[in-house]
Amino acid sequence: MNIIYATSMYDARDERRGSGTYYHMSQEMERQGHAVQYVGPFKVRSSAFTRVLKRVTKASRRRYLTYLDPWECEAKGHALTQQIQSMSADVLITNDFGLAGFVETNLPVVIYTDAMLPFHFARDNPPESRTATVPNILAPLFQRTIRRGMEQAQLCVFPATWSAEEAEKYGIPKSKIATIPFGANIEDPGRLTALATSLSAEPEAPVNLLFVGKEWKRKGGQAAVDIVGELHQRGINAHLHVVGTTPRVGLPYVHEYGLLDKTNPDEKALLQQLFATSHLFLLPSRSEGFGIVVLEAAAYGLPVLAYGVEGLLDAVADGKSGRLIDLNSPVTAFVDVVERWVHDPVQYSAMAEGARDFFEENGNWTQTIQRFIAEIQQHI
Repeated sequence: MNIIYATSMYDARDERRGSGTYYHMSQEMERQGHAVQYVGPFKVRSSAFTRVLKRVTKASRRRYLTYLDPWECEAKGHALTQQIQSMSADVLITNDFGLAGFVETNLPVVIYTDAMLPFHFARDNPPESRTATVPNILAPLFQRTIRRGMEQAQLCVFPATWSAEEAEKYGIPKSKIATIPFGANIEDPGRLTALATSLSAEPEAPVNLLFVGKEWKRKGGQAAVDIVGELHQRGINAHLHVVGTTPRVGLPYVHEYGLLDKTNPDEKALLQQLFATSHLFLLPSRSEGFGIVVLEAAAYGLPVLAYGVEGLLDAVADGKSGRLIDLNSPVTAFVDVVERWVHDPVQYSAMAEGARDFFEENGNWTQTIQRFIAEIQQHI
């Protein structure tokens, strides 16, 4: 298949952008024999009205979603139209509602993205989400861009079930909506490496918990610290390894590594080592669009402990690749699970194998792109 791959905000060939998702997606399409032509990013001058709205929202410490601004999206759509006029392809794939909505082309357009605003924004937008500070009065403006993009596309693909369900609420026919989870944005370490680490029931044996996330507050960083602190109170030698940020907790059992760049060989090796030597992955976040990082944990056979938020329901098989804790539960619910695994290494090993199985069956880009291309072929 000959593919035009369009991104509006960054080059899809840059592994450092978008958590590496669209880099790994496009690279896998190429590995599977598809020709990929990259278009974007696009830089356009914001309209006077857009600049005013951005200044007002910034002054009130609110967030303006420029990537969904209809005037800016229209300009980027026009730029995309001009750029692809002389290009030959079978399909145009994008992760951007604005590009899909404003491009003028005879090619079939496919959207594959984890971006979505709830249809009933004021009621259903989680207070802990990245869009929590978007003014309710501006939500309809952004939602018009989302709706236009989905209406113009022949196929709308989302990694999480909740996003697909929201698309239906926008009035998009179910026949042009698909749910295909993303893959893990790491190299496959192999099953032997993934399952080499085991838990010990010995009293002084260390228990390494891994936390990865740039947004310390939204990802539940303090809850993770509290969980490890409670484990110490129960006599378990737990250590929390924090990647993505440096909150400077100042506790001897909390180890902070900051943001590790996967394109830097030394930092990539350190990240791989942390995944390989940790026992489980901790993510007490109360809002997730889609949890790619838990698929990366599953690749290394790390059982996941997380709150059962919508964005993780497709990324964690509760009871098989990890445990999803009820949102109303205190952090001691996490501690209880870890304590059970520490005192029952056989149960832990079964969960670690389940995590690796889940990655092999559902969480890798090879399987994802095969499903994605098959879905496209049914719609064009």
